[in-house]
Amino acid sequence: MSAMLRRNAWVLGAAVLSLVLTVQPFRDSDVWWHLAVGHYILAHGIPSVEPFSFLHAAHPWVGQQWLYEVGLVRLVDLGGPGLASLVMGVVASAALLIAALSIPAERRPAGPVMAAALLLSALVAAQLLGVRGQVISLFGAALVLHLVMRWRRGSTRVLLALPVVFAVWANLHAGFVIGLGIALVALLTVRGVDRRRRLLLGAAIAASAVATLANPAGPALWGYVAATFSDPTITGVVTEWRSPDFHDVWLRLFEAEAILLVVAWMLAPRRDLFDLVLAGGVFAASLQAQRNVSLFALVAAPQLAVYGAAAWQTHRARLPRLTRLARRRPPPSWFGAALMAVVVGGTAIAVVPQLSRDSAARYQASHEPKAAADYAAAHLAGRRLYSIDTWGGYLAGRFPTGRVVFVYDETGVFGTAALQTYLHIHDLSPDWDTLIRQEGIADAIVPAGAQEAAALHTLGWAVDCRDSTSGSVVMSSTATPGGGSGLDTAPACA
Repeated sequence: MSAMLRRNAWVLGAAVLSLVLTVQPFRDSDVWWHLAVGHYILAHGIPSVEPFSFLHAAHPWVGQQWLYEVGLVRLVDLGGPGLASLVMGVVASAALLIAALSIPAERRPAGPVMAAALLLSALVAAQLLGVRGQVISLFGAALVLHLVMRWRRGSTRVLLALPVVFAVWANLHAGFVIGLGIALVALLTVRGVDRRRRLLLGAAIAASAVATLANPAGPALWGYVAATFSDPTITGVVTEWRSPDFHDVWLRLFEAEAILLVVAWMLAPRRDLFDLVLAGGVFAASLQAQRNVSLFALVAAPQLAVYGAAAWQTHRARLPRLTRLARRRPPPSWFGAALMAVVVGGTAIAVVPQLSRDSAARYQASHEPKAAADYAAAHLAGRRLYSIDTWGGYLAGRFPTGRVVFVYDETGVFGTAALQTYLHIHDLSPDWDTLIRQEGIADAIVPAGAQEAAALHTLGWAVDCRDSTSGSVVMSSTATPGGGSGLDTAPACA
């Protein structure tokens, strides 16, 4: 085993083990409309207008993820959904590993401490990982953090890589603004850096901002980012843009990691301004929108390791029993290789079965309205479908032609008016049934227990069939109130 591997064996093992958390099936239904866009781009080029919905989109289409979407299609074509899940899981785990290895050698704590911090962050971030573009931005943020830390240690050559990173990133995901934010925080807060190096970082940041314009949309990409962040209705449609609900167990883990980090800061003898501002800013962003929790986990991983170890070194004399445990005899030389073999083997046993096409098909059938969509494809071709936003992305992937899909999570393109139309129907506002008729909607795929299902049935819609695997129903308008099958007695979708 080489010296580098021995030095980083614990954190490398933790990164491998984290694949159990980061390799996920197509859990986010947005992956389906991204696949549809990828196929569209390969066939026709990047669209100029929203291509799937019958709603009017207020803004032109901005292909802010075109390279990710095309790459996703290629992965699925090459190895099925399992390959896409594996690759994106590796990207997420690599992001956490790069963040952990950004710790300078002189501040790097013992391997087990780094491994524990990485695994805790993987656990906190897991709900926001999977096959989704945000994982690309997580990886980009880790790269920028690593480059900034190397610049801080005296290397200016690494700054040449920043514009390249941002040029690629801006074609993969609009989260590149995160990386610019990290670099700006370093520029403004890092101490002990001479004027020349600070000016070089400033120039690299400016060049990186210009490099983001090298995308098919050009400056319009920045307009898309601004429109997304400024849309007042986005929190009503997309759960991830809402503030965290700390009654959720997963978000309790985020809360616990944040508390641990603050405690480590308080107990450590010294604190770095860059670390405090960066983690504090990302924490504030996470309180604003829970989609940023994964970014907090990324930033927290190296800091929790560094400050936690420093706090232990400072205060361990007060805990003599734990100190004696920490001084136990080191394991034999073969222990590291054996432990790595166990970690790799255990991870493979947990992950590999998820990668088969059969596993992906079962997951799709149970988590998406697959049978309901099959019924609609056979019996309702060309007819407009109402559905909840959660399933809108899947239906856009299933029905990419004919403009029969309602709304899905490309909120920066749809604009406020379209999102308000969806919310009025979804929330059963006084004019909801009028909007249904105005939009020419005569069919719906909704959860059997959704408020829309009960309201539509009361309005006179029939239940064509029930997809018991996903808990969805297909409904169509009828002339007689209460006509058609009941929500619980409808035939199975075939």
